Amino acid sequence: MMHDAKKYPEILQDLKGHVLVNAKAEGVTNETAEKIAHCVAEAIRKSWGGMVTYIPKGREYKISGRDIEIWRKFTGHNHHALCTEYDISVQWLYQIIACQRRAEMLERQGDLFE
Repeated sequence: MMHDAKKYPEILQDLKGHVLVNAKAEGVTNETAEKIAHCVAEAIRKSWGGMVTYIPKGREYKISGRDIEIWRKFTGHNHHALCTEYDISVQWLYQIIACQRRAEMLERQGDLFE
C-alpha cells in the first residue's frame, strides 16, 4: 500500500531525518538506515499519536555527564584549571566533587540502611 509522503506529519519526517543521519554515522547501510528511521517514526506515531507531548531539554542529564567528566579529571590539585575549563566557580566545583564522591562511594559500598 503506497502512502503519500507529503501527508506524513512534519515532526515525524524530522525524526526520521535525525534517525537516518545518526544510523548512517554509525555505519548502517542507507537502505537499513531508512528502514530503521521509518520504523522508529511509525512506533512514535502509533504510541504517541494524538497526544500533546513535552520533550524536556535534558539539562540534568547533560550536566550529570559534565559532572562525571569533571570528577574523572579531578586530581586534587587542578581546581582552578577545571574551573576555567568548565566556566564554574571553585565553590561549585567543590559541590560537584562532593556529590560525585558520595555517588561513587554509594555505588561501591551500597546504602547500609536500605
